Amino acid sequence: MKKILENLIKEGLLQKESGIKPDQIGRRLKRALVDLNNSKLLLKADTVGAYTMAYDAMLQA
Repeated sequence: MKKILENLIKEGLLQKESGIKPDQIGRRLKRALVDLNNSKLLLKADTVGAYTMAYDAMLQA
């Protein structure tokens, strides 16, 4: 996994960040999961809203 991340950084597809704590990452991932679950619930009533929420979940993750 480390080699994959290093390659993505070298290719300019990822950027290394400093000062980010593990609890911050955990909070973002939890929020992404909430948004994704809400997107699933919204899908039948509002497909565009569901798509937008799923996209936001992806950005959070």
